Amino acid sequence: MVVDDAVAVIMNQNLTESAFTTNRDFGVVTERPDAVRTAAALFEADWTRGAEPDPGPLVVSPTNARVQLLGIIDDARRSLDLYAEVLRDPELLAALTAAEERGVDVRLVVSPSDDFAVERRALTAAGVDIRLATSLYIHAKVIFADGERAFIGSQNLSATSLDQNRELGIIIDDPVNLARISRIFEIDFRAGTPEDAR
Repeated sequence: MVVDDAVAVIMNQNLTESAFTTNRDFGVVTERPDAVRTAAALFEADWTRGAEPDPGPLVVSPTNARVQLLGIIDDARRSLDLYAEVLRDPELLAALTAAEERGVDVRLVVSPSDDFAVERRALTAAGVDIRLATSLYIHAKVIFADGERAFIGSQNLSATSLDQNRELGIIIDDPVNLARISRIFEIDFRAGTPEDAR
């Protein structure tokens, strides 16, 4: 959403009651001129079926999302904390497994569901620490790397979302918002049931 060509709101929640009451979701309100311009130009191109603009600082599906998300995962040195509603993409699953194998502490919070149970079991077997949320439905799509930058967007971690849908996200690095994400993640992670305990 772009307001008065001055503010862009980039979020993973839908505009529904559950997004504000029973779901875990995140959003970013930014006045960064490059992000606002790009979001507005992208909307205009989609509305008029015109040429898609350069994604600039944004994570845009199907344009650059796969490359951007793989980059965050592949560049992580110490930690990766993720929220995922869906995690089915083989390339992202392989990247998370490789991160764990190279010594990155990979943690994931999801809702209990059989939707991608096979993939969760494979990640758990590789050493990824997965927690099943006990109170809120995890609709969030977040990748938080090394405590230094975080992706927040509408992209599910699936081939359809990354390669076919129109989705929008942003990578942030400001300490205030990173601290908020970290604090909320720690609460949800500690409250969750370990995947291997199911």
